[in-house]
Amino acid sequence: MGNISNKNIGSPSQRQLRVSELIKRKLADLILRMDFFDAHFSSASISVSEVRCTPDLKIAKAYVLGVGKSKTEEIIDLLNSNKRELRYQLGKSLELKYTPEIKFIKDTSIDQMLRTEKLLKETKK
Repeated sequence: MGNISNKNIGSPSQRQLRVSELIKRKLADLILRMDFFDAHFSSASISVSEVRCTPDLKIAKAYVLGVGKSKTEEIIDLLNSNKRELRYQLGKSLELKYTPEIKFIKDTSIDQMLRTEKLLKETKK
């Protein structure tokens, strides 16, 4: 019998972490060379900051951020409208039994970091 008390419930397994990192790299490569972007988005810089997979590896949440003057909401809408093609292309390059469904989400970690930094500066005054 396995000892469940030693496992950290809620934290991702090593396999989840490995697959998430692999998907992040492959997805960034696909977005970089995909031709579904129109002229407005072809010059946009898109950053895939993190990918988190569910324990069964069937759903992957990709946290995306538009860098520079790019509008993140429009980029996420464009990616979500093309997620079937991205999943297909991802499945061709991954060696997984099942290609996870991709959900694109706006990355708010930088905004949170800036707010925290601002609060810390205000407390020092």
